[in-house]
Amino acid sequence: MRGRHSRTGGTSQPPPHLSRRKKKGLTHPSVGAGYQRADTDTVDIIETNIDDMSPEITGYVMEKLFAHGALDVFLTPIFMKKGRAATKITVLCHADYRDRLIEMLLTETTTFGVRLSSATRVKLRRDFIQIETQWGPIQAKRGYLNGTLIKTVPEYEDCKRVAEENNVPIRDVYVETLRAITPLTTQNHSAHR
Repeated sequence: MRGRHSRTGGTSQPPPHLSRRKKKGLTHPSVGAGYQRADTDTVDIIETNIDDMSPEITGYVMEKLFAHGALDVFLTPIFMKKGRAATKITVLCHADYRDRLIEMLLTETTTFGVRLSSATRVKLRRDFIQIETQWGPIQAKRGYLNGTLIKTVPEYEDCKRVAEENNVPIRDVYVETLRAITPLTTQNHSAHR
């Protein structure tokens, strides 16, 4: 019995969301028109699965990837064939850093190869403000969607620094900073309704 083949029409032009240029305003059709004022860009994704490397080395490699241009690095526990426990290393980067980061994964880990893909990121417009706390100033990041402030979040490194300098739990610093932020965010939400 022979299978039947069917073909559909198409175009030789790639869809606009596959363009590597940074864009203002979202053009990816599946996300929707409500995000017109979000920033978008295209990032490369580098992935590899590793089942034979010490976790200490993985941590070291992760730090080096960040130091050499990775936008994000994350580890996912996975199971490979024959039920072997492994770790998937995923690296997000801009194209300018891709080759350097691939070389690092190939030389610093036990992998024999990596997978490459790209993705469109949708990002809130952001700015930074200083929040005064009893332990000193802490920087916070504000995120805007369509011109409206929707979130303000304390910067981790500032919270960590203040916690270490004052010998207090980082959780306490984070909670107090959020308390100081809440009225600012609430006022902005009320003004835009």
